[in-house]
Amino acid sequence: MDTRQVLLADAFAADPGGGVPVAVLPDAADLGNEQVRAVARELAALVTTVPTDSPPESLRAVGPRGTADPHAVAVAAIAVAAERGWLDGDDDGFTLTIAGADLDVTVAGDGRAWVDIDEPDPQTADVDVGAVADALGIDGATLRDVGADLPPFRVSAGVEALAVPVNFLEHLGSATPDPAALGALAGVDVVCPFTFDTLAADTACHARTFVPRDTSASRAGSARSWVRETGSEVPVVPGVAAGVATHLVREGVVEAAEPVVEGGHYLDRPGRVHVDPDGPRVGGRAVLSLDGRVTVPPAGDDDILEL
Repeated sequence: MDTRQVLLADAFAADPGGGVPVAVLPDAADLGNEQVRAVARELAALVTTVPTDSPPESLRAVGPRGTADPHAVAVAAIAVAAERGWLDGDDDGFTLTIAGADLDVTVAGDGRAWVDIDEPDPQTADVDVGAVADALGIDGATLRDVGADLPPFRVSAGVEALAVPVNFLEHLGSATPDPAALGALAGVDVVCPFTFDTLAADTACHARTFVPRDTSASRAGSARSWVRETGSEVPVVPGVAAGVATHLVREGVVEAAEPVVEGGHYLDRPGRVHVDPDGPRVGGRAVLSLDGRVTVPPAGDDDILEL
């Protein structure tokens, strides 16, 4: 059997077990996507492969059943490569090709990896706040309290998102969303209720990200379908966090030059996404939680992997 090194890195996390889990396979470019996907299923993580003898020029982004969040993959792979000394000292900025898209990446002196995102293009959303509240399982008053000054808005930065402000964290935390109802009213990849009532003093807002149930062919076949295989709630989606923070800065609601969005706590995977609205780009660290070996079955073999 083919045994390979595997590093499990938690992207956009401060501690092991937080953020978005990404399995990094060093020097595994010869493995087929289905073999890499088998690792993703075994570890319940996104997976990428990176070289150890030269700066990476392209990365695979593979999820348990499809593609994976390119921003989380980039941050995890580059943070691990920098920490392991796989990058030269001059490799502080370069371009990565992930899933056919070119992403500019910068490694800061503090080890944080920054990845460019698409312009989020925030737009006020014409939605029924009461219907959104019902779909989220939240009292409508908690949305209207904030919505009078900051109405719901849509952002597009890797995924299409509907962002909805909520007055307090206790109400956001008690949300019991109906994925089918969200899918019927939103027409987006994710719905992101957020609040300025945060757990950490240095964060701009606390966000939760829910995935509507939408089986339409247009969305099911989308290149962004990776977000739909993770369940009804996602720990953090970097592009969505960046879109929300960018809109809040441009509207003058948040004054921080590089706001931080927290999320994932209700899934026990707390994460922090740093946002540079001028880029726009997202930044974060990856925390190494596993350094081991995995036995990969031959291509076309459905055997269970061994760790």
